[in-house]
Amino acid sequence: MNVAVIGLGNMGTFHATKYASLPEVNFVAICDTSQTENKLAFGEITVPVYNSLNAMLSDHHIDAVSIASPTFTHYNVAKFCLEKGIHCLIEKPIATTAQEAEELIHLAKEKKLVLTVGHIERFNPAVLKVKECINKGMLGDISSVSFRRNGPFPPQIDDADVVIDLAVHDIDIANYWLGALPDTITGHKAALITGGRPDHAEILAKYGSTHVFFQVNWVTPTRVRTAVLTGSKGYIEMDFISKSIKYYESKAEFSNNRHGETIAKFQAVESQDIEVELQDSLEEQLRCFVGAIMKNNPLLVTPSQARDALELALKI
Repeated sequence: MNVAVIGLGNMGTFHATKYASLPEVNFVAICDTSQTENKLAFGEITVPVYNSLNAMLSDHHIDAVSIASPTFTHYNVAKFCLEKGIHCLIEKPIATTAQEAEELIHLAKEKKLVLTVGHIERFNPAVLKVKECINKGMLGDISSVSFRRNGPFPPQIDDADVVIDLAVHDIDIANYWLGALPDTITGHKAALITGGRPDHAEILAKYGSTHVFFQVNWVTPTRVRTAVLTGSKGYIEMDFISKSIKYYESKAEFSNNRHGETIAKFQAVESQDIEVELQDSLEEQLRCFVGAIMKNNPLLVTPSQARDALELALKI
């Protein structure tokens, strides 16, 4: 299967490097309008670089592409490729509007092509392990989830605000962990240092009886990527970067006070480190994409789920 990468910024370079190492595919070309080099090397593999999609497709039969071009180009580039019969992995967000996303989903179905979106945190082994803990009932009824995704300003991003760039990750993860879409979502976003695009936001969503808080910003001098989950049977602290999980099992004795209220007397507990089997998230994402094309394997991130995350982020 021949694959190509469209867009050679940070993520596009990562995709190209990973494709060059995957034995399941032939990494054959790159398209990037800003590149002047004719060829680029990725390990032992050297591929031609084009500044025109038409030129690349006239020289190569392409089965699948990773689209890592700027967000505002996602819709037009993906539509062009899908119309040419090419399977697509689009870096998040899927598009700039829910309507654009819906059109791409419809086109992929019509053409019987695989379409997925690069919500890479879904492939973070710690995220997958927390989902497993939830499914096992280790948390019981979940009362709240709190996400923090903070860090320095990313100068390479000039076509999205902090909600579309960062919060969309955690909105998608909350949907995945809780197996639902929120009943309500609201928030505040503003510009602290940019003077233009919002660079920090605080968001609150309600999933039935579960409240979820999202804090994102581009103004923290160090990267913070954490999630905390509180439930009736336990409590979890998870770090996206270190891929570590600490679990505290709730041990309590219940009784009623003189007002008829239930009170709980908690015992002191030690944290348990939940074992996480480390894996390369991007490599697993690309393998999932390739497996869906070659073996009809299920997608971990469907385009409809990516559309839902985008639509919710756009409400803030």
